[in-house]
Amino acid sequence: MRGFPLLAALALSSPGAQVWTVRVEEPTGLYRRGDEVIAVPLGQLGGNRNGFRVVDTSGGELPWQVAGKELLFPVSVVPGELPAYRVTCCPEPTAASFKSQITLRKLGMRRVELGNSRFHMVIDTGAAAIIEAY
Repeated sequence: MRGFPLLAALALSSPGAQVWTVRVEEPTGLYRRGDEVIAVPLGQLGGNRNGFRVVDTSGGELPWQVAGKELLFPVSVVPGELPAYRVTCCPEPTAASFKSQITLRKLGMRRVELGNSRFHMVIDTGAAAIIEAY
């Protein structure tokens, strides 16, 4: 998590629906903030610890994580805009519809490749050795 201050406002959409709107603002109005992580106290989300669904302004589902007593999820903020993220609690279990940014695949008989946009590694499982990492 970066040390940039972001302001988040939480509004209860409907008392019975367990849907909350989180609005995020870049307080300086100077810098675009991409892929920031915000923390919303679970006490403001009904105290639940799992079963959340977070949706961005374009309707895409975002990955989320509960750490301690906070719900963490990524946000992007452009100065002058006030994006609203919708947090829903405890819907029926469904498969996540966000695209995973992590690659994991088997190469041949004994090698495994894993990585993302910033990291790449190939492991030889037979020799228990890292063959390639960058």
